[in-house]
Amino acid sequence: VVGMLVDDGTLGWDDPVTDHLPWFELPIDSDDAQAQVTLRDLLSHRTGFTRMSALIRNPGVSAETILRTATQAEPWAPFRERWQYTNVMVLAAGTAAAAAAGSDWETLVQRRIFSPLFMGDSFTDVPEGREVEGRYGPGYSWDPATETFEQQPLPNVAAVRPAGSIHSTARDMA
Repeated sequence: VVGMLVDDGTLGWDDPVTDHLPWFELPIDSDDAQAQVTLRDLLSHRTGFTRMSALIRNPGVSAETILRTATQAEPWAPFRERWQYTNVMVLAAGTAAAAAAGSDWETLVQRRIFSPLFMGDSFTDVPEGREVEGRYGPGYSWDPATETFEQQPLPNVAAVRPAGSIHSTARDMA
């Protein structure tokens, strides 16, 4: 969705995130006093911030609360110096894209991807997707003790939907 909006000219890869989310100002570690975090920085995972997993464990926490809390963190590496994956920065990019489009992320994905592609069994959250029984494959994990695969529930990552909360069927994906 971010790429689509860049193609449309609604936003740019090098837009400062604060152009779209004025309150999302990260304390960056940089010698450049003019340095600003851009959408490219967020999606390239070069902000200096790492996983922040504790922020995303509770699906009841809002995206804005997660992002506002992230602005209080300290970077683990200097700005643009090292790649460090974090779902929270993908959440920030998705939230900024939605703000630029005058929407929320879920509606934007529905309007720009699911609807035009007739993806009627694709969803941006786990609970809604689970209501369509028999069309979704369960997840599995390997248990080395029993040397078997055990079925696992789909993780609920609603708190960071832009970072991985699209659930779809093989038919919709085809």
